[in-house]
Amino acid sequence: TEEELVRVGSDQVIKNQCEFVVANDLSKINATHHQALLVKDGKILRRCHTKEEIAVAIVKELTQ
Repeated sequence: TEEELVRVGSDQVIKNQCEFVVANDLSKINATHHQALLVKDGKILRRCHTKEEIAVAIVKELTQ
């Protein structure tokens, strides 16, 4: 579930001492679609639907 992705992603942020995590469900990835969440502190920072959106979201988060 989305809630589980947020929980697991937030746990990874703490464990790995990183800024945020790209959390995704492998069943929602195909050649043209890559659903992912940028997660931190139990919150969704951004929602993405393609690899390009993920790349742009990562850059935006890192340059804020």
